[in-house]
Amino acid sequence: MRSEIAMPVESYTDERKSEFLLNNAVDADDYALAVKEVRKLGLCPWKISHKCPA
Repeated sequence: MRSEIAMPVESYTDERKSEFLLNNAVDADDYALAVKEVRKLGLCPWKISHKCPA
């Protein structure tokens, strides 16, 4: 019989989700889609800490 353990559930703020979207863009088209999704969340993409794809 195995013991069960409880793992905490991590929830992300809209800002953190936006950071993931923007940082994971692989090219200009993908980045444009990420910017659009961030705006849908009601946030300004330029105020989210991230690196633009080259």
